[in-house]
Amino acid sequence: MGEIGAASAAFFGAVLSLVGTGLYLRDIRRGLTTPHRGSWLVWGVISVLAALSHRAEGGGWSLLVLGGQAFATLLVLACAVRCGAVSDG
Repeated sequence: MGEIGAASAAFFGAVLSLVGTGLYLRDIRRGLTTPHRGSWLVWGVISVLAALSHRAEGGGWSLLVLGGQAFATLLVLACAVRCGAVSDG
């Protein structure tokens, strides 16, 4: 895949991630779903570590996808801390 193809794929992946997260945040706001704080904390740590690891190895266009995913996951984590569930019970 050429440089333009890689950049386009990375941009498209980041946009899809952010759109999906936007829809999830909308459902949280409407009260249709309740994020679990523990789950989103784990996903947040994993996504940030993945982005930082990729960056340390030189990154590339795929870092855009990982960075967008980490940002989106941290947004959901912030909402989970504010109004999310602690346990299923």
